[in-house]
Amino acid sequence: MSHSQAHTSEVHTEMSEIGYRRLKQFVAETGLEERDALSFLFEAFDVVTHHEALRHRLGLYKAVTNTAGSRDPQ
Repeated sequence: MSHSQAHTSEVHTEMSEIGYRRLKQFVAETGLEERDALSFLFEAFDVVTHHEALRHRLGLYKAVTNTAGSRDPQ
């Protein structure tokens, strides 16, 4: 049984177009299914991220998404 089959709850969320394209690229490079690729990345999060770079990129991402969200007419 794969990790994705062992989980009973599913995560449903929207992903940015850039994030989705990067996920598809990672899936193609690794041969994993999308769910397994995401599980791997989060299970190995501390190993596959550089803490300082992550904090910097997260700040940039938040600035862009907050700016975009503030212009959203909804």
